[in-house]
Amino acid sequence: MMSARISAHIRRLCVSSLLALGFTILTPAAHAQAVNAAASLSGALSAATLSVTLLPDNTFVNNGAKVWLALFDPNGQGYFYNPQSGWTPYSGGIAPAYGDVTSNRMSIAISQWNVSGSVGGQIYVAYGRSFEEMLQNNRFLQVHTIARPVERAYSENSALTCYNPYTYITIQYVGISFDLVNDTPYPISSIAMDVSLKSPSIAVPITGSFTYQIPGGLAAGDRTRLALEPNMFHSFSTSAKPFCGNAGNELSVKITSATDGTGQTHRY
Repeated sequence: MMSARISAHIRRLCVSSLLALGFTILTPAAHAQAVNAAASLSGALSAATLSVTLLPDNTFVNNGAKVWLALFDPNGQGYFYNPQSGWTPYSGGIAPAYGDVTSNRMSIAISQWNVSGSVGGQIYVAYGRSFEEMLQNNRFLQVHTIARPVERAYSENSALTCYNPYTYITIQYVGISFDLVNDTPYPISSIAMDVSLKSPSIAVPITGSFTYQIPGGLAAGDRTRLALEPNMFHSFSTSAKPFCGNAGNELSVKITSATDGTGQTHRY
């Protein structure tokens, strides 16, 4: 059941529709019908992808019932989405529907959606036999709040390298290489990371933690290829050494914190 605050928010935005139809009192929240739905928003704010899954009750399938997709921005302005007309500001009356309820599992997707100006906005999904019936029975659900992506540094394309540093010494070293991506607004001078090695011949991954100084630093928005070479006495190096050359090795490097040029550490 939606909280009283959210329920009042959407009611206020749709009150003109209800008053026009003669409704002066909405059905109490205790009589609201549950909505089973979930949503996710991925990608950059300027070109996001919204994915919504709605599981309507079977009694609403293929009998004229409608689905609505709504956005209420931080200023309280409401919008309803229709595949043909896109997002339409709501100013009262019957809101445009997304479409018909045609299945007990419906998927809604919007791609290349610029939500830069809607950070803090709330996305709702609703369904009912009519717009008025849906509102009267509170058959709507907030499924997502638009937020800025977390600014962080992260790694890509991790690889395990096994080699002998000297031809006349048989000791084998293990090195780690990865692409460091600085997706933060500040330059990075050092990072801390957790490393995990999976191999077909071991049941439990080999793990280790490192702190790495970045020569010359890494500017905001840049990426670079880094090679980390733990010495022969590091726990990760000694544990991973027997698995050098194994086919199917999987190495992951997770950046856990980054220190900027002022010495401040940002943890993820």
